[in-house]
Amino acid sequence: MLRVEDSKDPDADGAVRWGPKLFQEIWIADVAPPDRVRLDLDLTEGVVGHGPGACRQGTGAPSGRGLPGTVVVGLLSRESLVDLIGCMREWAARIGRTVQIVLDGDTLAVTGATDEEQETAVRTFLGRHVGAGD
Repeated sequence: MLRVEDSKDPDADGAVRWGPKLFQEIWIADVAPPDRVRLDLDLTEGVVGHGPGACRQGTGAPSGRGLPGTVVVGLLSRESLVDLIGCMREWAARIGRTVQIVLDGDTLAVTGATDEEQETAVRTFLGRHVGAGD
């Protein structure tokens, strides 16, 4: 799951506003198959997504629903996770916000930290989930 943190607008409305932009960035960057990307908009109305991966509650939606404004991505490989993290690092730097990437309850916050700090955090996160590799 991915979610944008906006310290200037930390409420749910801010998340709902940033969610579609995050969703669009993932589509543009083509870092995940379109049928594996879903934007959670408003769970109170029974809609659990926007885009090809969207469906109504109770119809087989992928697990891991988040709060409104959360993008859920089903990754297929280590490479796709690495590509997604790289895309989010670039986008977070451009927009001056933090993107949280949550995998199996473990959170990586991609922010405007130095390249060295971000690289260390990314390697540690990947090591916990896909091994040292490379």
